[in-house]
Amino acid sequence: MKKVIKKSNNLDFKIDSIIETIDSLAISVARGFDNMATRNDVSKIYIKLDDIDHRLGSIEHNHTRRIENLEDKVRIFSTIFEKNLKIKIPK
Repeated sequence: MKKVIKKSNNLDFKIDSIIETIDSLAISVARGFDNMATRNDVSKIYIKLDDIDHRLGSIEHNHTRRIENLEDKVRIFSTIFEKNLKIKIPK
């Protein structure tokens, strides 16, 4: 005889278990944020975030400047190729 397994009950149990796990994880994360917000270290976190923001801003500025320098050099090469060497550069 073959044993018949009811998959719907087993599936319901798995879904209930997953929902319970997700709920407990959400509660844990919320508690973690609440604990972090009540600590005195919050100002240190904001200081670190400001430092990171400043650093990313300076990196972005540096890359923008470097890109502009490269664009200027490409314009110079393009001019040399087109005017002096009579080579048409596709745009």
